[in-house]
Amino acid sequence: MIVAALCFRQGPGGLQVLLVRTGDGRRWAFPQGSARPGEEAPATALRALTAQSGWRGRTISPSLLHWIAPAGLARFVALAVAPAGRAGTGEGGRVPSWFPLTDASEKLAENRAGPAAARLVVILTEAAALFRRQAEHAAAGA
Repeated sequence: MIVAALCFRQGPGGLQVLLVRTGDGRRWAFPQGSARPGEEAPATALRALTAQSGWRGRTISPSLLHWIAPAGLARFVALAVAPAGRAGTGEGGRVPSWFPLTDASEKLAENRAGPAAARLVVILTEAAALFRRQAEHAAAGA
């Protein structure tokens, strides 16, 4: 199972998401990795986030966004997380960068076929809505 960490923060112009370069440097992607035997999706997402971007995170909801890859080979699970500070620089060549949501959608679509790009944008939109709801809920309880 492939697990991605969709890491959001409030930036000066609104909500931002953290993207990293893929291993070959051709595309932007969510930090992601394969679950280790016995590892739960949230632990995989947080491990991948730190390893690839140098950011630590915390899960904001137990809700997961599931997507079965078109080839049927892997299950992709996305988990919305919030940044919890820097832990290092991350893997070399990954270039972790924060993007406003509209820019992130464009970055995710670069060098990808239409259906795959469209699905990543849907996942980003759904995760951003989840993050916003959790932030509103937390603010209302404060």
